[in-house]
Amino acid sequence: MKKIREGYKITEFGEIPEEWNIGSIDELTTFIKSGLSRNLKDENVGIPCIRSNNIVNGRINYNDLKYWFLKDDKGANIEDYILNDGDVLVNFINSMAQIGKTCIYRSNGRDAIYTTNIFRVNFNKDKILNEYFYYFSQTDRYKKEIELITKPAVNQASFTTVDFKKIKLAIPIIKEQERIVSILSTVDEQIDNVDALIEKNKELKKGLMQTLLTKGIGHTKFKKTEIGEIPEEWEVKQLGDIANYINGKAFKPSEWGTEGLPIVRIQNLNGANEYNYYSGIIDDKFIINNGQLLFAWSGSKGTSFGPFIWNSGKAVLNQHIFKVDLNGFVNSIYGYYALKQVTQIIEESAHGSAGLVHVTKGTLEKFKIGIPKVEEQIKIASILSEIDGKIGEHENKKQKLGELKRGLMQQLLTGKIRVI
Repeated sequence: MKKIREGYKITEFGEIPEEWNIGSIDELTTFIKSGLSRNLKDENVGIPCIRSNNIVNGRINYNDLKYWFLKDDKGANIEDYILNDGDVLVNFINSMAQIGKTCIYRSNGRDAIYTTNIFRVNFNKDKILNEYFYYFSQTDRYKKEIELITKPAVNQASFTTVDFKKIKLAIPIIKEQERIVSILSTVDEQIDNVDALIEKNKELKKGLMQTLLTKGIGHTKFKKTEIGEIPEEWEVKQLGDIANYINGKAFKPSEWGTEGLPIVRIQNLNGANEYNYYSGIIDDKFIINNGQLLFAWSGSKGTSFGPFIWNSGKAVLNQHIFKVDLNGFVNSIYGYYALKQVTQIIEESAHGSAGLVHVTKGTLEKFKIGIPKVEEQIKIASILSEIDGKIGEHENKKQKLGELKRGLMQQLLTGKIRVI
């Protein structure tokens, strides 16, 4: 039998500090109320309303607000739904991937209300801090509890207030909660700072792409063309004139194996490391190596649609991805950024459900871009690659901070490490 550490006790949660308690949400809350159900307005008719899609990574995103009237046309008292700074918001109706997400509401200087698929929750401050619960809601234990009480549905899953209140958690004394919150919020601040640097560099890259891919470097003479004003020395070419676009092979599940060359699917372009393999005879046109320019012609806007540079070794290409074989007068990295710019145009004009984007080979080939001499292409590609390198460094730092935070939560919210 495992010996209990001094100063600890055995509970349904395992070994926790003696001073800690186990409590249900029902025992800890002073207030739980869902929000207002209305067909909200795009125009600013009175007061902003926080919806589930405004809760992003534990923060309120104010970029896509909708509004309701200060005087409700159905007689509800809007004052009853106004959020207070520090309120906990819990999304209890959503997709399975999003349900249960939480945030601490922080005012942006203007009153706001919230929708019917969100619980506004306040806790008894003598027992538990709102911020402590917020960090608990990011743990695997909380997520498993949400899975257990959630009732799946075709369109939206949900859980009830009654079931939500039954969730239990381990509760340190208030002083220790304060220190845990302080530590984790410090890591969150660092993550926010890195996020700001990522966004700053992305905006810089966007501006540089627009300038460099249309004005080039150091030009003083320009000409008007069908794609706008470009340097006199540049040519205008259709994408079909600068490369061959070879669709990947439509592999059958019966052809998948555990040996041979990895089959590159769209999810692998976004970092997924799980592959099916192919060991049969295959046409060289489907084989890719490091440095190969690819274009995913059917995928999700902003993530899996558009150009990629393959750098994970010899592989074979699956369908829905073009192997882009550039002609000798176009540098591969310049071609990548030119296709990035085309991707933005396609995505901005795309229509369809769930952010999916699709482009045919014929349509893609007709897009026109400016082509400088190879020497200038290399310079432009180098500048943009340097910015991408900085973005990558910041994203790696953010990932490490996220891992640090998860490790700290595992230790601090279970009492394995004490901070009293």
